[in-house]
Amino acid sequence: MASKSLQAAPQEDLVARSRAMRAVLTLAGRVAQSDAPVLLTGESGTGKERLARYVHTRSRRARGPFVPVNCAALPEALLESELFGHVRGAFTGADRDHRGLFEAASGGTLLLDEVGEIPSAMQVKLLRVLQDHEVRPVGSTASKRIDVRIIAATNADLSEMVARRAFRKDLYFRLNVLAVEVPPLRDRREDVLPLAHEFMRRGCATYYCGPCSLSPEALDPGRRLRVPSTRGGRAPPHPARLGEVGRQPHRNRAHAWHRSEYPVAQAAAVRGWHPRSRTKIECSTFNRSLS
Repeated sequence: MASKSLQAAPQEDLVARSRAMRAVLTLAGRVAQSDAPVLLTGESGTGKERLARYVHTRSRRARGPFVPVNCAALPEALLESELFGHVRGAFTGADRDHRGLFEAASGGTLLLDEVGEIPSAMQVKLLRVLQDHEVRPVGSTASKRIDVRIIAATNADLSEMVARRAFRKDLYFRLNVLAVEVPPLRDRREDVLPLAHEFMRRGCATYYCGPCSLSPEALDPGRRLRVPSTRGGRAPPHPARLGEVGRQPHRNRAHAWHRSEYPVAQAAAVRGWHPRSRTKIECSTFNRSLS
């Protein structure tokens, strides 16, 4: 679903110790100076939405809204109404006018995440919007002028989809004016530990636990890479399991958690997680990132 927050998010720095990610941020900074559409590509979890925010906050539209929408999360009929809006009486249940996300993002940036999942019929309508800079709400006969920058993101190979006619060629070229590919974490190993420290800091702040730290074994690259990778659909361990949580109670929180108070056993029972040593959890998590 579309984000409920339509205001520009505070600028967030991205971790970029690796040469590959520094090159991406340099390119993103140059891309931000233009108003042309941007296509962000890369595997799932590489941070495409955060990079889109990075581009937005460095553009002349930074004071405007940043509006992300996951195109894969909405059925075709609802996607059209969400993007273009609708007028009262356009369909059953439409008891009032609804402003679409293109209008909501006026003066700012609209992120079309998972753009490769847009149905063929909607691709035609989206192409028309990119060409004419106008939207027509569902059920209306009048078009509305829009002023919005489009950033599209996908983990699919759109050129391959174009070759097998699963994605419109003309829409692909309209979106792929400025292209930025986000590298996977296995190609930016220098960023692994800084990211781990950042995620741990956020996890400890969110769950009122701390101070937190990674064990010396997890910080040892040789030890880390000797542990077999644990691949599959299982999610990485919870931030509070990843490090050494709460040797001392947090003095600034009313509900401070000690290590012994964290409900690991309950979480294990619910999620089917089997306790392992902290070192193996940390090491397998790093290896999964680098695989």
